[in-house]
Amino acid sequence: MTDREETFKELTKQYKEKTGVDVRFELYAPTAAYTAKIRAAAQASKLPDVYGVLMQMRDFAAFIKADHIYDLTPYMEADEGAWRDVFFKSALEMNSFTKGNQYNVKPGIYGVPID
Repeated sequence: MTDREETFKELTKQYKEKTGVDVRFELYAPTAAYTAKIRAAAQASKLPDVYGVLMQMRDFAAFIKADHIYDLTPYMEADEGAWRDVFFKSALEMNSFTKGNQYNVKPGIYGVPID
């Protein structure tokens, strides 16, 4: 996502101006370095408030079961799915688990697609 760094920095600036909340945005490359950093942060109970999950679905499921990832379904479904409907269905499915999934994760939407 290094091609989006300037955009994210601008968004963090706008967010601070609007809310007064300071946001620290960090990029890591390559992907393996980022994944290792997220896993280490999870083990140390120091995950950021917002982060990307660039792992296999089994790892994604393990993070959900460990309460490292919040179920966003109620927010996605509010107002007749207004937020959910702005995303491409296939992109949203990559962040979701359906009933009877092999990982035994409660059905729901657990991430927001960035693209």
